[in-house]
Amino acid sequence: MLTGTMMEELATIITCVTGDARHRRTLYEADQDFERFGKTLIANFKDTVTLWEFLRASLRQCQIHKLSKVGKDKAAWAKADEYLTNLMDSDTVLTLENTDEAIKRAQNYMQRQDNDGEKHVAFSSTSDESNDGEEVKALRAAL
Repeated sequence: MLTGTMMEELATIITCVTGDARHRRTLYEADQDFERFGKTLIANFKDTVTLWEFLRASLRQCQIHKLSKVGKDKAAWAKADEYLTNLMDSDTVLTLENTDEAIKRAQNYMQRQDNDGEKHVAFSSTSDESNDGEEVKALRAAL
């Protein structure tokens, strides 16, 4: 069965011949895994346009998942990753529209965080004379 984690599965097939010794596979085993992978794709997609869209959606899912683990915006990307994970758990085949929605969720979350982080002062009762221009300083001196 195809899932949105296809890119991670493909990466595992690519690296399994040199990776962790506990999970290392022979060149022939990796080739057999890749052949099964290809047969699954052929069985599930009758045209290359649909296949290509699925591959792009899977790549986006993989990237979003990785972004949810690192960086200053990982909380935002975790929201996007959670959305995609819920879709995959319900056996939804990921589409570009699904990943677009996930990216929008992350961007909206980041925007909200930026807005919450900024302090907007409408009125301040304190005066910071170090930022005053020469004209303001002259007026103060005249008073």
